[in-house]
Amino acid sequence: IGYAGPEAGGFAYVAAWHDPYQKRVLGRALPSHAAPMADGETVLDMLAAHPGTARHVTAKILRRLGIEEPSETYRDRVAGAFQRAARAPDQIARTIRAIVHDPDFAATPPLKLRRPFEFAAACLRAMGAEVRPTHATANWYLARSGWTQHRARPPTGHPDRTGDWATTQALSGLVNVALNIGQDWMNLAAAPPTHGQGGTMAAAARHWERRFGLPGGALDAAVAALGAAPQDALPDDGDGRVWVNAGLAAAAALTPGTLLR
Repeated sequence: IGYAGPEAGGFAYVAAWHDPYQKRVLGRALPSHAAPMADGETVLDMLAAHPGTARHVTAKILRRLGIEEPSETYRDRVAGAFQRAARAPDQIARTIRAIVHDPDFAATPPLKLRRPFEFAAACLRAMGAEVRPTHATANWYLARSGWTQHRARPPTGHPDRTGDWATTQALSGLVNVALNIGQDWMNLAAAPPTHGQGGTMAAAARHWERRFGLPGGALDAAVAALGAAPQDALPDDGDGRVWVNAGLAAAAALTPGTLLR
């Protein structure tokens, strides 16, 4: 079989590069002169079934789902579910169900900071925006937060721990995203998603509280910060209404309920 090189993205077995002699891996002796690729497949099967693999993979899934510091007993339960489903075609799905149905999952408060791309997506979803990016302006905003879309240098992608994103650069970048996404300065939506919500300041505030899942009155301080009273009417002109609504939406986005998950 010819070898096309790593840039081809495929797999090639080159017999001339293979060591045909007996070898020992993880305490198991592999016989010499096995069939092509038999050694590699055996080792991969051994690694897939190893308890350390179960703990490593499930720790990454737990972290992705917001459980960065699970108890040892929780980790063991999830790793056990992963191993029990080793032969199942939906192994990962079963593992995720084991995670979210565990009492420890419900008992863990939302403490994981959304990464910049996830934060932008959450804002657009809460705003009900129809996403139609026209060019890469959003990538510039996200890069200011430390997120390089499709260009993370480590082979493992962007970091997935809150501590890696709780930095001045990342947090100030999230503020910029929140302030600009509502007026679509990031060129992501078909129309500004904050256009004309509500007739009064109070009505607009209640609208964004509902959209972002906040308790009633959570944006009263934001209304006051805009120099307005709850009963004040929104500006008559379209740009003014967008500006006010974008400000209230940004305030809602920067609450713990949106920043954390």
